[in-house]
Amino acid sequence: MALVEHADGTLRRLGWSREYDRSGQVGWTKQLANASFASAQLSNAAPDQGGPTQKWDLFVGAPPIGTRVSGC
Repeated sequence: MALVEHADGTLRRLGWSREYDRSGQVGWTKQLANASFASAQLSNAAPDQGGPTQKWDLFVGAPPIGTRVSGC
């Protein structure tokens, strides 16, 4: 899993902490400047109809910054 090791090294250099590594999914978190946490997950994508290329999905999320508003 060269991709996972490359992603892990890059994210750690950027201040992320590896949280889990389980069967095709790896996750990281990072505390942001406003004290909230961002999360990232790299996981095996659904198989591609027998294609030879391994595919991955990367999901990254964080809570919005600023005051919530309503009444749009």
